[in-house]
Amino acid sequence: MGGVNSTEKWHWDGNTGNIRFSSCDETRQYAIITKPSQSSNEDKGPDEILKSLMKKWDLQTPNVLISVTGGAKGFDMVTHKRTIFKRELIKLARKIDMWVVSGGSDCGIMKEVGEAVRDANFLKSNSVVAIGIATFGVVAYREALRKTVDKDEVYSTPTELNMNENETCLDPNHTHFLLVDDGTQKQFGKEITFRTGIEIAVSKLRTAKTEAMVPVVLLVVEGGPNTIRTVTEAVRGGIPTVLIKGSGKAADVLALACECAEKPKPERKKWETEYQKLSGVTEELGLAVQECVEKRHLIKVFDMTDTTNIPSDMGDVILTALKDVERENKDLSQLKLTLYWNRIDTARDIMRHITRDKLKTVFEDEDMITTALVLDRFDFMEIFLDKGKDMTSYLTRGMLQTLYQEIPKDSSLRNILWKLQNITRLEKDETCLENIGKLISHLLGKFYDVHPMYTKTDTMTLSDTTDNPFLHLMVWCILTHRHEMTKLFWKYGKDQVAAALVAYGLLKKMALMVENKDIETSMNNNADEFCQLAQTMLSRCKESNEKKTTEMLSKRMDNWGNATCRQIARMTENRSFVAHPFFQSLLSEEWMGELSLLNRWKWVKFPLCIIPPMQLLIPCLIRFKDDDQKEQRNSKSSTSTSCCGRSMCPCEKIMSFYKAPVVKFVGNSMIYVAFLMLFAYTLLSKFDTNLTVFEVALAVCVTVFFFDELLQLKSTGPETYFRNKWNYFDISGVILFVGGFCLYSYEPTLGLGRMICSLSFVCLSLSLIGMFSLHENIGPQLQMIKMMTFDLISFLAILLVCVITYAIAAYANLYPASKIDRDLIINLLRIPYWNLYGELNLEVFEMKEPDCSFDRQIFENGTLPRCPTTMGTYLVPLLMGFYMLFASVLLLNLLIAMFSNSYAKVQAETHLHWCYQRLTLIHECSSRPRIPLPFRMTSKVLQMFCCCFLSCNKCRRKTNYEAAAVSDPTDDKKCNSLTLWEKAVANEFLQDLRKL
Repeated sequence: MGGVNSTEKWHWDGNTGNIRFSSCDETRQYAIITKPSQSSNEDKGPDEILKSLMKKWDLQTPNVLISVTGGAKGFDMVTHKRTIFKRELIKLARKIDMWVVSGGSDCGIMKEVGEAVRDANFLKSNSVVAIGIATFGVVAYREALRKTVDKDEVYSTPTELNMNENETCLDPNHTHFLLVDDGTQKQFGKEITFRTGIEIAVSKLRTAKTEAMVPVVLLVVEGGPNTIRTVTEAVRGGIPTVLIKGSGKAADVLALACECAEKPKPERKKWETEYQKLSGVTEELGLAVQECVEKRHLIKVFDMTDTTNIPSDMGDVILTALKDVERENKDLSQLKLTLYWNRIDTARDIMRHITRDKLKTVFEDEDMITTALVLDRFDFMEIFLDKGKDMTSYLTRGMLQTLYQEIPKDSSLRNILWKLQNITRLEKDETCLENIGKLISHLLGKFYDVHPMYTKTDTMTLSDTTDNPFLHLMVWCILTHRHEMTKLFWKYGKDQVAAALVAYGLLKKMALMVENKDIETSMNNNADEFCQLAQTMLSRCKESNEKKTTEMLSKRMDNWGNATCRQIARMTENRSFVAHPFFQSLLSEEWMGELSLLNRWKWVKFPLCIIPPMQLLIPCLIRFKDDDQKEQRNSKSSTSTSCCGRSMCPCEKIMSFYKAPVVKFVGNSMIYVAFLMLFAYTLLSKFDTNLTVFEVALAVCVTVFFFDELLQLKSTGPETYFRNKWNYFDISGVILFVGGFCLYSYEPTLGLGRMICSLSFVCLSLSLIGMFSLHENIGPQLQMIKMMTFDLISFLAILLVCVITYAIAAYANLYPASKIDRDLIINLLRIPYWNLYGELNLEVFEMKEPDCSFDRQIFENGTLPRCPTTMGTYLVPLLMGFYMLFASVLLLNLLIAMFSNSYAKVQAETHLHWCYQRLTLIHECSSRPRIPLPFRMTSKVLQMFCCCFLSCNKCRRKTNYEAAAVSDPTDDKKCNSLTLWEKAVANEFLQDLRKL
């Protein structure tokens, strides 16, 4: 940038001072710059002074400098236009680390700038640097400032000042001041040359991590002759200028002059009419305007008066002004501004014409990528990725840690981490990767093995990279609630089905933990969108290759918690994905095992073949998949003479029959029903003082059943085990039986033991209901019962208040001065409770002597019942009428309405509930041994001994219900092939989306 004598020398002694304004508690810094009368070796140019001041004041290189000039004391811009200007300046300052330069006075446009900077600093964490460059000779308290500039003192401005006409105060909202002393007194505008030199010096600075030079823009708002001189100095130095048209005076004159220059000759002199209205016009000033017009390619206009063709905001005009300025790495600095100010159209235009070398420079700027992520500029990230940005080299462990640390203090993620302090064990920073890993494991479940990136190991360093950066970036976006960015990294990542399922699980669990209802709704909607993506991808994969799709669902993925898609869908309760027709067809295949789906009368044949010695008839009565394949081979024998494949022998068919989950289910159900029949028989006809073989057999069965439940609990973990609500009945039934059986051993407690054992029978019988979840019609009805139970519990709270209120009021009037004992409490609630079912007990109110007595001694010893009082016989029936009207009519109908609402909700998703319950039951049956209880007691005891005392890994694998449910025979080469195939299907799907 040339045209201005930027080598002009100035003197600064290296000292700075501090000011504390009466209207502001914060201390501001200032320096006095003098113009030497004769040259000296200590004199410096603006470049050197700027660098020294930045070091002295610890100022960082800005991303942009916006210089504002305009009206001072005669500033009469209308209020709504001032508001527009301040709003636009605040909008720019909030989004980027920038410097603002102005005249620094507490009047005119400088005061507006100060207030805008103050408001912007309230709204952002990093303070905006506002530098006021003023003429020292017009500052009201200049001599006091000169005395304290080289001392460790803070000058406090007086609350009241007697200023002369040509003096002004400094604005308290500016952070720094440069006071230019050229020896003159009470003459404005003497700082213009130095100010332009400083702005040019800033434009030569380069940011810390890139070679981009700092862009500088001059904003002109209203103003007078000195404003025109400032603009002239700026355009001479090559500084782009934005004129705020509509602000008045000098800004409007310059804007009109530039517009007239583009019109025919007769109209080019129209600007002179407005120019003559300015005060202090001279011939020299007119030449300055003409010089600005000649360099109008550096000048852009932001018209505040044009409501039909107004730019979106001031940032667009500034970017347009910078576009026409030639400087080094212009594209990089302008691209950074478009990123901060979210100007995606301008960014696309820059990236469209950028050269390969400059593109490389852009991608080397890690701050650019980090800013795009933190500010949630997903469209910018999409441009970077489309242009070939390699995220593998960018996302180190240290960078991932930085991204989590950039999360705002009031974010939902930090709130969730604080809620889970007992899990995350917060240290200095709750967003450290170890805590994030614990959070992910808590949200998804213990089955999900957290990636080593989130574990604290001696081998991992902050500079370590990952081969799947999109996975970690996607998880970061999910946890920080950046939905569009999440979808972007889902698109560029791999294992799209698993990624969508994990996103669903995380979002659904987080939605339950956030307190903000809007965020909760948004997370649920985002989760549903990822669920839809997973279903669509599954349909596309199925259309492409059914065999590979089956293998893909059962493939274990190291990057996704060493889990399978089926496992993730089940543990995250993704009912919609589980209800997918292809997923259900796979469940049907797994449910039948090696048995054919074409078996008729299977619910008759299967139980029959389980009973000895009917196993010998299995090869004859049961149809296997091998038989289906044999028929297919026979049907093709006419076209092919070759014979391939081996038929199953009868022994293999018998073994395959017992391996089938459906047979395990039938066998265990039969054994369980027989166990309940034994329990019922023993409970009805035995359980006396003599111990018989029935009690012993029952105790043995419960013991084996208890061991089986403990093995399930240990192998699956408490979270997974208690996810199945029917297990609560199993555990409760066993515990009650143990307590009742122990009490049964002693004659004094025989009755109590029988009562507890009967409760145990109730719990174990209710567990039998869970087996009906396999039925397509009965299964959803169980879900309805569950929801209605919750409705009933909440309803009972209201009903209990009504019952107790009526009971106390009625009993106090019927039987005053009663003795407080156990019988009183029972009698108090007995009548109001049974009133709800229509038992009114009106004979109690009509009872009179001699059928009852008022004598306390007689009714307390139980000879006769107590007579109700006369007032009670009249008042209580009246209270009962209101009670029955409110409780029986209103509240019970309310309960019916609540039940109807719950029924309608479940009915709308009947198929989804049934599909998920079916998956849970099939998974449990698949993981169970083929030998039904109680015949596997010996092996269970040995396995329990190994798992609890020997810590045998082999034993644990055998009893691990989770691992047994999914077979994963695929090797690494086949897994990679499946991943590439899934990625190809995803790319085809995304390409079809773009065409829509």
